[in-house]
Amino acid sequence: KFYIEAKASYQTLINDYPKGKYTPKALIHKAEILMEEKRYKEALKQLERVLVMYPFSLAVRDATFKIADSYFLNKDYVRAEELYREAVKKWPSFSKANPLVMFNIGETYFQSKNYKDARDIFFDFINLFPEDISIIDAILRIGDIYHLEGRDGDALIMYSEALSRYPSDEDVQTIKMKMANVGVERPNLTTVSSIFDYTPYVEPMNTYQDIIEKHPSDPLVHEAMLKKGNLLAAEKRYVEAVMTFKNLLSLYPEGKIADEGKKSIRDTFFKIIDTYHSQKGFYTLLLTYYKNFDPFLKDIKDPKILFEIGDSYLQMGLYNKAIESFNAVLTFDSKGVYKRDISIKMGEIYYLQAKYSDSESQMKRFIADYPDSAMTDDARVILGDTLYKQGRFNDAISEYTKYTRKKLKDFKTAKIYYNVANSYKNINNFQEAIKAYKQSKDILNLFKKEDNKDIIADIEFQILGSLYKMGRYAETIETADRLTVAYPDDRRTRWALYIAADCYKKMKNEDRSIALLTRLADIAKDELIGNIATAEIKDSGWKGRYKAEYE
Repeated sequence: KFYIEAKASYQTLINDYPKGKYTPKALIHKAEILMEEKRYKEALKQLERVLVMYPFSLAVRDATFKIADSYFLNKDYVRAEELYREAVKKWPSFSKANPLVMFNIGETYFQSKNYKDARDIFFDFINLFPEDISIIDAILRIGDIYHLEGRDGDALIMYSEALSRYPSDEDVQTIKMKMANVGVERPNLTTVSSIFDYTPYVEPMNTYQDIIEKHPSDPLVHEAMLKKGNLLAAEKRYVEAVMTFKNLLSLYPEGKIADEGKKSIRDTFFKIIDTYHSQKGFYTLLLTYYKNFDPFLKDIKDPKILFEIGDSYLQMGLYNKAIESFNAVLTFDSKGVYKRDISIKMGEIYYLQAKYSDSESQMKRFIADYPDSAMTDDARVILGDTLYKQGRFNDAISEYTKYTRKKLKDFKTAKIYYNVANSYKNINNFQEAIKAYKQSKDILNLFKKEDNKDIIADIEFQILGSLYKMGRYAETIETADRLTVAYPDDRRTRWALYIAADCYKKMKNEDRSIALLTRLADIAKDELIGNIATAEIKDSGWKGRYKAEYE
């Protein structure tokens, strides 16, 4: 391998004896040296000289195959395949007598994705050159082809045969890695033989760990660490996966391996974010995002992840950050997958920010753009809420009613009926308000939840007030009596007693009125409503003494 001296000697021979019998071989050997030096264009010039200067020499055959080899070594597999096919057609026996040429042809077909032809070549190679140093590579390539064709059972047989034949070969870790990779991709594959050792396939995690721990200098370690990390991530063992990838980065801080490690960490964090979002762990999601922002989560362009981050900001009340994330989603969501969801969420954000006019416009736009969406009902509710907040109660009732027509029996519908009732109350339509309050109460009573008790109590007192406003005094008194018994510790019972007393007064039943006021004055002593009751008792007594003046 004294290439400089060899090339000089060959060149002297070529110059001094241009028609000599050794000159064609000198050109070919010089071309081989140039190919070793990766100087493929110069090698081609030497080989083409053979074709031109010695067209009838047997060296033409050798030069033609060497030209194909040159393209093969330069990874121009399309051109290499074309030349190999032409050469084999012209000299069919040459490759079958030259293992390196035959192997290169098979590898060229493999790289060009002509898998059937490649498999045939490699099987011929195994039969013709069973002792060649490349035999294990041929067996593995056949396994790779089966794997790419989806015939993983056949692939495992080839890998296992290679492992069985060559247990001490330097490529043994590569074999185990390939088997482990199949185990990850097709874990439930039924093995078709009990002869060979399928342990690397059955236990891929242990295989990767074995390579990492016992063969730390093996070039496959970085792939084993990547595969182990990806497998851990697939098993949702995210912390272990991230630690594995970070160890990989510490070993290979620069170059392609580092880039693969960073990408794997980033992809794992994406899975973590997706998992937290699906479990409504919004705070933990944002904490993970901030803690690992630099260097792993900067410049996210994945619309799904950006949407989940934006939704987490929304759920945590960070509305401006949510808007920022949603705008980023729209930038990178070229297919518009999240456009609809963001549209309604923007309307929700405007509502929560008390930008009711903006929320109204956004929800009306959503309803117009997506009339058949499953979320249109939610949009109508938010629209109703924005109208309610703006004091446009008739419009709010109109939107709420479009939802309540579905007669759903859930907490959300109960809340909407409650808002409908309040809207009617605000426009002095107490009859409809009472009806809506009762509908809300009926639904809440179905769930028997402890949290609903306070809401139901509020509804009861709202109905009481509405009855009083309508002048339905007898019903008001009956309702007030019931509420003071049902809610003895609720401070609103004082108000119930007061309006019941006023109802008796309006019904000209002064004695019952005074009795309730006296009771109220005693219960609410030193309170404003108690003082008012006391004052009214005194006023009634004064008016009684001077009754003639008032008649």
